[in-house]
Amino acid sequence: MSENLDKGVEAYQKGDYEAAVKCFITAVDEESVPAVTLLGLCYANGHGVDKDESKAAQLYEIAAQQGDLTAILSLGIAYEYGKGVDKNEVKAVELYDSGAAKENVWTISQLARCYILGVGVDKDEERGVKMLREVAERDMAYAFHNLAYCYEFGKGGLEVDREMAIALYKLAVDKGSKISQSTLKERLEVEYAPSSTQASGAPDGMEAMITLNPIEAEQDEPEGKQGKDSHDDVSAIDRNMEDWNIEQVSHFISKMGLGKHASAFAEKFEEGMVVGEDLLAYQSEEDILKDVDVPSKIARMILKERDIYLKTRKEVRASSSVHGLQSATLKAAVAGTNLNYDYS
Repeated sequence: MSENLDKGVEAYQKGDYEAAVKCFITAVDEESVPAVTLLGLCYANGHGVDKDESKAAQLYEIAAQQGDLTAILSLGIAYEYGKGVDKNEVKAVELYDSGAAKENVWTISQLARCYILGVGVDKDEERGVKMLREVAERDMAYAFHNLAYCYEFGKGGLEVDREMAIALYKLAVDKGSKISQSTLKERLEVEYAPSSTQASGAPDGMEAMITLNPIEAEQDEPEGKQGKDSHDDVSAIDRNMEDWNIEQVSHFISKMGLGKHASAFAEKFEEGMVVGEDLLAYQSEEDILKDVDVPSKIARMILKERDIYLKTRKEVRASSSVHGLQSATLKAAVAGTNLNYDYS
């Protein structure tokens, strides 16, 4: 990173936008690609220069061609919303996908959002949720927010779970998401202020364009807003796994995010008469396959998810007084499948 780029970032963070622009222009002359992107952000927001979304998009294009991931994200957003370029959702998805291929959490989260909404791609909520889980495991604020939305409104095969949604929105706030804080207050009537503030990394004006919201999703309403009575939920999260009966094990398997065949896999565990004590005792995929007729890769994943559940259940119980949760497996909610799994 060049000295002028550093000075520009420092000036920008202090709100001295004119000084920041001068530094970015000098850094651009020094062939700093990130400076090109940051100068574009200044034009997009009218910081230190007259607002010019077309100029911003041109700068993003230049930096994106050099592989700058922030530029790729910003150019994708420009195409998705028609900011300085003709609106082209398919082009936007192509850009997000190119960033996701480089394991960039921002573009993965944005691509997941597109799948959930059906923007530029065929709608596939389950795929979107899996992608959000992947980046939420990497502590990405807006992945927490968007996953919270999915729990709030029952998207991607998830059951409506107000408490889980609130907990995930709070995690997003902890990571610096301002829109998550307003969502808690205005939509869920929950006041929450983090003990310490972090910067989310989202440029000014970008939050609304990278998060899911009911207006964008055509005013979706949760089915059964209040959720099920906890006494009727067969998942029995409050009980030890070793005490689960066949139905509770089946329910647990069905909620692992195993794709369109999740119910079928759960039924296989019912047929094998697997109870919690059995699930707890499995040491390898071979152990599972002796009792249950499922693909080996699914057996491996179930072991992985079981271990995550056991680990996170212990962690969440230890911190429940801090987060206001009662035995909810919060981290298990964001621990999901790897995108490379093939469920065919």
